[in-house]
Amino acid sequence: MNNYRDKIIVQNSIFLFLSLILFISCSGFSVDSDQKENYNFKQLEAYTFNFDNKDRFDPDSLIGQRIIKHFNESMSKLGHHHTNNISEADYIVRFDYYRKTYLSTPSTSVGVGVGRSSNISFGGVSVGRTLPTRRQIQGLKIQMIDPQTKNEIWNGEARGQIKFNTTEKTNEKIKTAILLIIEKFKKDLN
Repeated sequence: MNNYRDKIIVQNSIFLFLSLILFISCSGFSVDSDQKENYNFKQLEAYTFNFDNKDRFDPDSLIGQRIIKHFNESMSKLGHHHTNNISEADYIVRFDYYRKTYLSTPSTSVGVGVGRSSNISFGGVSVGRTLPTRRQIQGLKIQMIDPQTKNEIWNGEARGQIKFNTTEKTNEKIKTAILLIIEKFKKDLN
């Protein structure tokens, strides 16, 4: 009986691991993080927000409210909690939600073809140039700042499409981006 139970546990663990890999690979986000070396992250529990960059993140916007909500939910699962009192905070959190539009650089390609049919050889050269196109990059960056030194101690960033034409899809993508960033934070803690 125990042998069967152990087999089921191993199968479920493998399934969960593969599901997590599939979830991350299908999320459409690339996630990076960086941290201050030799910083004791295990002491961190309470955080407060810094919204002095309203040109980059508006906490009163619908997207801002969703980001804060999902961040608070994710951090509470780590045992961290929000405080409004800066003197009680172990770290300060700052968000940066961005949408940048840029013009892609045109590129040139050259193709050479050579062939032979019966006793006749032939060849050709073609040259092509792509047209510049508008592309948009969206992302969410989360910074953690030491309240005493005001220096950044950790940051995580998810790049990918966050805002969609439906509330449900946008909400889902915000939650996914934050979960992936917090997953990086958990790994960096160890």
